[in-house]
Amino acid sequence: MDFFKDVLPYRLVERERDASGFVTSEEYVIPDEEREAVLVQHYPFEGVPNLDDEMEDIHAEKTFRVRDYKLVRENGCNLLVSPYYYESGGSVIDWMPLDAWVTDEGDASNFDENADDDLDMSDFDNDRLKPGEIPF
Repeated sequence: MDFFKDVLPYRLVERERDASGFVTSEEYVIPDEEREAVLVQHYPFEGVPNLDDEMEDIHAEKTFRVRDYKLVRENGCNLLVSPYYYESGGSVIDWMPLDAWVTDEGDASNFDENADDDLDMSDFDNDRLKPGEIPF
């Protein structure tokens, strides 16, 4: 079974239609006892989070428990998304662990998103690059 392409054996609820009335987004209704297995099957990165982990949807700028994820079907694919997907569009790539928002000192209270003081560009010399060359 291709978990990303095949229609899964769960009820689908219509969520969005386009202007012509065509269904563009459906949401799977996944029983609580199967949510962990579905998460493991669809999580595209290493280190699958626990259902009780808290994440931030960086598009919605809201936190959620992983267990509240949604699995939606759009364009013939199953997509793992945040519970705020239908208001902000946050998919699994937009989930950020809450403890990731810290500075090197481990204190997020003085975090400045516009500061680049942690970015070391000393080894980067743009004049040495040839067209199409990657600097690492």
